[in-house]
Amino acid sequence: MAGVAAGTLIGRYRTDRASAKSPAEPAGEHWPAHMTLTLAAELTLLTGVLVGWEVTGSRPAGWPST
Repeated sequence: MAGVAAGTLIGRYRTDRASAKSPAEPAGEHWPAHMTLTLAAELTLLTGVLVGWEVTGSRPAGWPST
């Protein structure tokens, strides 16, 4: 949930700043650089969780393991 909240804040902040600078530019013409940054940050965090999971040898317990 924290990743979604942070990504939304980054996206909103950068979109607001971009629209303030160039209001005449049509939306959807290019992939914004801030979205690449947001997705790269999310990928880094998810990779960290995966590595931590594997290093500790964790296994789900209870109903998720069935």
